[in-house]
Amino acid sequence: MNARGVDLTTCDREPIHVPGAIQPFGALIAVDAEARLVFRSRNAPALLPDLPALGAPLAAPYRELVQTLLTARDVPVELSPLELRVGRQLFDVVAHRSADTLVLELEPRHADAPQLMSFALQAQRGLERIQRHHSLDALLDVATEELWTLTGFDRVMAYRFLHDDSGHVVAERSRPGLETFLGLRYPATDIPVQARRLFALNRLRFIPDLSYQPVPIEPECGPDTSRPLDLSHSALRSVSPVHVEYLQNMGVTGSMSISIVVGGRLWGLFACHHYNGPRLVPHAVRVSCALLAQIVSLLVERAELEESTRAQEQARVVRESLVTSSRAAEDMVAGLVGRPSFVDLIEAVGGAVLWDKRVVLQGRTPPADVVASVADHLRDSATDIVATQTLGLELPQLAARLDGIAGMLAVRIHPEHGGYIVWFRPDEAQTVRWAGSPEKTYSEGPLGTRLNPRGSFREWRETVRGRAAPFRPFELAVASAFRRDMQEVALSKLSELERARDLMLAALGHDLRTPLSAISMAASLLSVDARAPAELGARITRSSDRMQRLVEQMLDFSRIQSGMGLGVSRRAADLALLLQHSLDEARTGFPGTELRVDAPSQLLAYIDPDRIAQVISNLLSNARHHGKLGAAIRIELGVEGELAVLSVTNEGDPIPAATRAQIFQPFKSESLRRTRNRSGLGLGLHIVHEIVKSHGGSIEIVDGEGLVTFRIRLPLS
Repeated sequence: MNARGVDLTTCDREPIHVPGAIQPFGALIAVDAEARLVFRSRNAPALLPDLPALGAPLAAPYRELVQTLLTARDVPVELSPLELRVGRQLFDVVAHRSADTLVLELEPRHADAPQLMSFALQAQRGLERIQRHHSLDALLDVATEELWTLTGFDRVMAYRFLHDDSGHVVAERSRPGLETFLGLRYPATDIPVQARRLFALNRLRFIPDLSYQPVPIEPECGPDTSRPLDLSHSALRSVSPVHVEYLQNMGVTGSMSISIVVGGRLWGLFACHHYNGPRLVPHAVRVSCALLAQIVSLLVERAELEESTRAQEQARVVRESLVTSSRAAEDMVAGLVGRPSFVDLIEAVGGAVLWDKRVVLQGRTPPADVVASVADHLRDSATDIVATQTLGLELPQLAARLDGIAGMLAVRIHPEHGGYIVWFRPDEAQTVRWAGSPEKTYSEGPLGTRLNPRGSFREWRETVRGRAAPFRPFELAVASAFRRDMQEVALSKLSELERARDLMLAALGHDLRTPLSAISMAASLLSVDARAPAELGARITRSSDRMQRLVEQMLDFSRIQSGMGLGVSRRAADLALLLQHSLDEARTGFPGTELRVDAPSQLLAYIDPDRIAQVISNLLSNARHHGKLGAAIRIELGVEGELAVLSVTNEGDPIPAATRAQIFQPFKSESLRRTRNRSGLGLGLHIVHEIVKSHGGSIEIVDGEGLVTFRIRLPLS
């Protein structure tokens, strides 16, 4: 193999689960279903008197224990309090199954070895301390201290594996004089893939003496399987030479690793190092440490579950509010950018909603044109949910204009309308303190070119850019659920729009037909008789005004629905004078209507005069069409603090609750069926509401005692 053929997966392919050897601090025997010896370590005959030859059945004192384990439904696969006395020697025994083979690992117990019970009590006290802490940092810190006290190692560290599988030292205890490793990072390649798998399967890994000579297992392959013995669950399993060299480069002479496994994955690790010769930790101590680490794993899992549950509940409340507001809003997009905002649903600094040609930004985001380009990239994706931590690397042509954004989570809600909701996360530019350079080196050995373990663990700093914090699984689940919600809202809105369009076409067909017929008839009379009555000209004018009003309302409605807005242009203007002009036009157009006015001679306000004139005209028209026939309409203009207040009141019955709920919606059935307003589409109050809102004002309805009042408030400045 040449250097080019070596990459970081070379170590990943090392068959460390079948090393064909064990460490010499114990002996291994393996038997088949008939209790016949099929494997043994080369040192087994010397340590275990009366052990039969390979292929022969076991006899006392081994047979009773073996028969019990062979008939047991579950055989322990980790440290367990089994023991066996052979002659005067007492052995601690660890048993597990490997395919159809029962494997027993026997470790001589020294006469002065502590009893399991004493360490169990000490571990119990440690567990009580650990359980009093709810934060993960405090929990790991206390657990590290307890393991350091229990084992007597020179150094004990707690690693937490990050999203990229690199290990971060988050807690440490060590004897005085040792350089601290707290806060350092170790690259993911320090623990190859298959080693991670074994750490999850066999949670305690013990190497008392790194200078040991491996003890071969005999025979190399099983007589029936022609395969070596799988030692994935073995406590004595011999260690990869690369791992031994790695630890020796750190100056370690003895080590022990205890896994923190959460949800079946390797979440973290307690690493115990010794520097002054071998460190033989008694079996009883290791059992206590394994128990402590299992409890830590459960507490970590519980803490993460509680955190996830809290976050999901908060997201559920926000989600329901957003769905309600987007359903109720005339513009679905507007319903997503209020309070709460869609950005609040996911931990993000900003976001964007895209619909047709609109790009609505909120919070910290790239520029709108860059977001639109990102959406073009999303349209080529085969998936409806896209998450990335490195947006600049995936879209290098846009990297210079991302404005510090590196993370993106996007959900597609309607492909035909270019509908997307996008959340952004910032570039977490940070200085990582590595334990030695993470760059790998190569060397030539007896098996060819191989990757070397690092030779230096001095702190090596690297500035990492262009990467954001990853989106967690529950956040992806929340985004997926929100996508389904918004798809339903979008489809509902599109259906409503289709119905509104049908109503509009029907209403226009009906309402334009009448003035057009009048104009056509009047024009015909004028063409054949120059002496036609003067009222024909007035009829043409009135019909033309009705058509113009309909067309203007439809144009305004179209602008609102497309998201373009009404084009409000505010300036200083005399609101009292504007009201007077609007009333003069109303008196001219409808001379029979009585208008009672209470207004100052002058009232300056910062408004769009044309749009406010449109508001006054629509409110007067609404009062005329819906008020009691022949009754006066009252108009009041005044000031409340920093607000101008305009009220238009007509005599009439209270507005029903169902009508009030949709009174500012377009194409209301009540408006379309009014006999006194046959030319109305129900757009007037809808447009009034949008104009007042665009001025930063408010509109309210007050009814009772035979009166109905529409009151608007507009900021004076």
